[in-house]
Amino acid sequence: EDLRQDERVMQLFGLVNALLARDRRTNQYDLNIKRYAIAPLSHNAGVVGWVPHCDTLHSLIRDYREAKKIPLNMENREMMKLAPNYDLLTVMQKVEVFTEGLDRTTGKGNDLYEVLWTKSANSEEWLERRTKFTRSLAVMSMVGYILGLGDRHPSNLMLDQKSGRVLHIDFGDCFEVAMHRDKFPEKVPFRLTRMLIKAMEVCGVEGSFRSTCERTMGVLRDNRDSLVAMLEAFVYDPLISWRLLGQSPGVEEDDEQQHQQQQQGSNANVSTQQAPPRAMAATVSTPGTVLHGTIEEEEEDSVEEENEGDADDVKETVTAQARVGEGEGFQPQQDSMAIMGNPEQQAMSVAHARSLQMYNNMQSMAAALSASARIASVTGGDANRAQATEGSLARSRVDRSVRRREILSLLEGAAEDGTLANDEALNEKALKVIRRVQNKLAGTDFFGPDEIGDPLDVQDQVQKLIVEATSSENLCQLFIGWCAFW
Repeated sequence: EDLRQDERVMQLFGLVNALLARDRRTNQYDLNIKRYAIAPLSHNAGVVGWVPHCDTLHSLIRDYREAKKIPLNMENREMMKLAPNYDLLTVMQKVEVFTEGLDRTTGKGNDLYEVLWTKSANSEEWLERRTKFTRSLAVMSMVGYILGLGDRHPSNLMLDQKSGRVLHIDFGDCFEVAMHRDKFPEKVPFRLTRMLIKAMEVCGVEGSFRSTCERTMGVLRDNRDSLVAMLEAFVYDPLISWRLLGQSPGVEEDDEQQHQQQQQGSNANVSTQQAPPRAMAATVSTPGTVLHGTIEEEEEDSVEEENEGDADDVKETVTAQARVGEGEGFQPQQDSMAIMGNPEQQAMSVAHARSLQMYNNMQSMAAALSASARIASVTGGDANRAQATEGSLARSRVDRSVRRREILSLLEGAAEDGTLANDEALNEKALKVIRRVQNKLAGTDFFGPDEIGDPLDVQDQVQKLIVEATSSENLCQLFIGWCAFW
């Protein structure tokens, strides 16, 4: 399992917790995201901290239904009775079968509600757990939407047995990767199924859930520069940016075979343990793109100063990319004597080591910045100066990245065609991801590419998100392991 992106997501959660704790609209409601330690050791191995007193929603529902003698895949059985060829139906036919199958099931989706009630010692403890459950679910729903977090099946959501808080795990599908899959693309911004809704207070989403969502989204939108700056570092990180380029053919074939096997066994049991696998790769993309918008960009204070420093920044970026491009031909498996005897190969090894040292220095600089320092660097300072600066820092970073990309496109003769092509593809995808995040934080995420209109306020944006998350038309199109009927 690759845990490098999970580690970055935990850093983002730390920033969000700091923002929620500092804002007067949220600091009195104990709003935060529960985190756990993650230590990646390589591209396919790492150590994850143990979270005590937590169980997945899948295990809680399974134990409850086993005690009540209720089949685990009761909803899926009813749907298969109505339409054995469910995957071949049209969208409207799926909606009809989906809603009818839910109406025929016993319990009507009160499993999680009953679990919270039976595991509480008294009514006061139950009320406290239910409140923390609702608020933590609302906070993570808004943050997960901004992050583009997908693959939220019941095995990736855990519940703290003592506090009732919701804990999310497995952050492999970020930046809306799950929404652009060829097989079973996700249509919902976050998980808000009937079991989660009925486990809230009697008002459902209209009570504490909606108010917490609006407060959290308001804080996120007011601190959009801080969030975009950190997410921009995620996107341009050479160790995880290859995820944006899509899956390899071999992985896609394995993904399709796993879906077929999962559908064949769905009549016997619903298994949420085998979710669609992440896009894995044996190699890492060219690390030259990390210089397009990270450390040196934070040293500039205004749009005017950024424009003056573009030429020097592009020159440094091209030089670093040339060094990294030379280092790509270095192979650690070669014989050391052959490298020592060949001056050209020795020069390649020196360039490769220099690029790695450059990246390590940047990583150490980024790790030295605490969450409070990052917030103060963006939100602090003179208020008059902040008002005088036109536009946001995040927008200026993207604009400067566009200018750099245009200049670098004119320098194709200075490096290999293949290296520049990979950098261009990755940079173009990264810019789209950052623009998408900016649109979410500005309230323009529901407009098409050619549509122009006034940004939505926080209340309207939250309303649209809740409607999308609870729409039967969106839920019925998800793969069987996502358990949309729960």
